[in-house]
Amino acid sequence: MSIKKTFSMVSTLPPITGISPYTVNLLSALDKLTTGEIFAFRKIYPEFLYPGELYDLTMKIPEWKNIEHCSVIDWYDPLSWVKPVRLMNSPLLHLQWWSPPTGPIYYFMMKIARNRKKKIILTVHNILPHESNIFFKLLWDRILKLADGYIVHASVNKEELINLYPFTEDKPVWVIPHGVKKMKKISSHKARNILKIPEDKIVFLFFGTIREYKGLDILLRAFADVKGKAFLVIAGKPWVDFSPYNRIIEEKNLSGSVKLDLRLIPEEDVKYFFSAADAVVLPYRYFSSQSGVGSYALGFSVPIIVSNREGLKDFAYEEAVFEGDEKSLSLLLKRFIEDNNFRKSLLKDAEMKREKFSYNEAAVKTLDVYNEIIKT
Repeated sequence: MSIKKTFSMVSTLPPITGISPYTVNLLSALDKLTTGEIFAFRKIYPEFLYPGELYDLTMKIPEWKNIEHCSVIDWYDPLSWVKPVRLMNSPLLHLQWWSPPTGPIYYFMMKIARNRKKKIILTVHNILPHESNIFFKLLWDRILKLADGYIVHASVNKEELINLYPFTEDKPVWVIPHGVKKMKKISSHKARNILKIPEDKIVFLFFGTIREYKGLDILLRAFADVKGKAFLVIAGKPWVDFSPYNRIIEEKNLSGSVKLDLRLIPEEDVKYFFSAADAVVLPYRYFSSQSGVGSYALGFSVPIIVSNREGLKDFAYEEAVFEGDEKSLSLLLKRFIEDNNFRKSLLKDAEMKREKFSYNEAAVKTLDVYNEIIKT
């Protein structure tokens, strides 16, 4: 990494899961605009801290023309934490910040970068961690203070950031939506045959890691009211005990109307689930940013039904937002099944948002941020 670059990024890359797809897609778009480098994690967590699958060997790093990459950071080796700052060949360090266990690594890295007069940008994917405690909140505070500016994914995130951490109001905060990558569908017929699910019913999809805040129980109870007319696919690795959800499935007699695929879905298989789905449901109890699952859905032009949580709503048609309770979700599912014009409106909106939130747009705005912060 010898030629001077516009930016140096710290994040994850394949085969590590989590935000690697976001990182790869953003870098692929930036590769068309400028030069850069990324220093990625080689080992990001001790495995006991991460209940999901840490690696997906079907994910690959693209061949970039203007972006160089190397995986050098190990959670257990403080000497490796220094490497990105020691090796970086740009005036700007851009860190993708989303996970509490990486906090000590980021704090150490950012302190050294400040001592070396580097500009620091944080993309704050979660204003607070999904499962929080006092230690993580204090750590968030320390890390945020070391940055020169922040990127968030929605206007509400900017408001939350300033309200929770008033000192951030004195620094620039840019709103750049989570990007959407255009994905190629296969036929619904083929996808449903592969997944062994009905071809003659509306299919709803719940996709991604299963955690308490994502509201799968709300969806199961709401879906019970329409089970004769629709089918539900639940695909993702549980991070919690799944037995409470199994009890709902048994109590509501849903077993014949629900397919469970409780594993990390390999990148190469994602297309089958989104090609088979008529709509993706995000019944989250709390969530204020934009969803990676929502980005996948729009990438495949699949309509999204969401709870009225700020940030999530940006990806959905206005009339496809429910209040967050099972009754209002049940009514919305029923309308989606019965009203063909409503389904067409949601599909048209998904296709429009796929263009609006493209990674190319995100990359242009990110490069503007780089140029602005470097000049200050």
